[in-house]
Amino acid sequence: MAAARIFGSLPVLETERLLLRKMQMYDLEDYYAYSSQPEVARYNSWKPPQSLAECRKFFTTRVIERYQRMQPTPWGVIDKATWRLVGLCGFTEWYPADARAEIAYGISKTYWGRGYIPEAVRMVLAFGFRVLGFEHIQAACVIENVASERVMQKVGMSFDTILHEYSFIKERYEDLKLYSIQRQDYLQANT
Repeated sequence: MAAARIFGSLPVLETERLLLRKMQMYDLEDYYAYSSQPEVARYNSWKPPQSLAECRKFFTTRVIERYQRMQPTPWGVIDKATWRLVGLCGFTEWYPADARAEIAYGISKTYWGRGYIPEAVRMVLAFGFRVLGFEHIQAACVIENVASERVMQKVGMSFDTILHEYSFIKERYEDLKLYSIQRQDYLQANT
């Protein structure tokens, strides 16, 4: 499937306010500014980096090396007004035998509540269904992460189930809410 090649060389996607592109080492300082915000890291499995050096290690292994191995890795979300990296959005898991993928997203606190993440997620869903041919795309969030749940609802995903003690986050197992959207439902709503 073409998806494996695409994960190693993500194309640039563009919305009215955003550019989604493959992250590069020159994005490190912006990535650090975004990921070191405690509020941003609150519901994620990772703790906010305490230094640029610590962030560089994480960024290298969790972003740059994953691109090199052609593994699903989110796009960097670029604010076209400032041309700065302000978040990420994209595929984190891919199950080729099922034509299914999982997405994740996050954005700097400065951009919360302004519709940037739903805008980015809509573009990623379109790419996944229309270009990569996925049949099913899912996302999950910690139960307390109401803002993330609202994003999933805004982009047309439906609640599937609670995954009990599914993810180890900040030294304890957390329940997750799983949402998804099927290709046929997406195409019907977006034609």
